Amino acid sequence: MPTPDWAKSFRKHVADKCGSGWTVTPDRGRMRLQYRRPGLKAQSISLPCCWEESAWPDALEQIKVIVTAFNKGGVDLKGAVRVSTVTRSDHNTDW
Repeated sequence: MPTPDWAKSFRKHVADKCGSGWTVTPDRGRMRLQYRRPGLKAQSISLPCCWEESAWPDALEQIKVIVTAFNKGGVDLKGAVRVSTVTRSDHNTDW
């Protein structure tokens, strides 16, 4: 099955905004974010986003938050996804 044009555009945006080593692929109807760098173990995680054209703009925003958290260090890809989920939620914390 050929890759849809929107998926090619989405992957290009991910590469442009996140840098080399980052890509997205379909995974059972959802999006899978992958990070690969030479000399390091590849990491990937399934995102709670459907693999469809209407979902990629929001997914790209979440991916940018994930990549920022990951690049700061101290968390693996799974931890960066957790950070992005808290960052993007609309909850209020009563301190």
